[in-house]
Amino acid sequence: MTKKYTTKKLPVSIGKSGEPTKGSEFIIPSLSTHAKNVFIGLKSGKEYELGCISYIGKEIDEENVISKLEKEPLNLKDSKRIINEYLEQLQNYKIGNVVSIQYNDNGSFILKKEANRPPSQSKSKLP
Repeated sequence: MTKKYTTKKLPVSIGKSGEPTKGSEFIIPSLSTHAKNVFIGLKSGKEYELGCISYIGKEIDEENVISKLEKEPLNLKDSKRIINEYLEQLQNYKIGNVVSIQYNDNGSFILKKEANRPPSQSKSKLP
């Protein structure tokens, strides 16, 4: 039996240049077998290339994540395995890290740190 992972952090969607997306949402790996190198939005199902790790305040596991999906996954057993692997890999990253996802031919994936944090959006107010 594999270990069941939990976490208090999940990535939120950000744009290619690191800016917040309109209506940003939590993102997870694609649960389909023919995945591009993108995350999918937990509620909308939209594709996102990057995510920023954020603190969510409570402990969650794969059951909690799957229950938040808009549509029930086709293969629940595989979906639980994918989400559990995702939660395991999230342990290696800090809040604020910008991550991308890369899928392998065997259906697994790896998270890759793109930056320690998103670029600053504030502009200097100095003359």
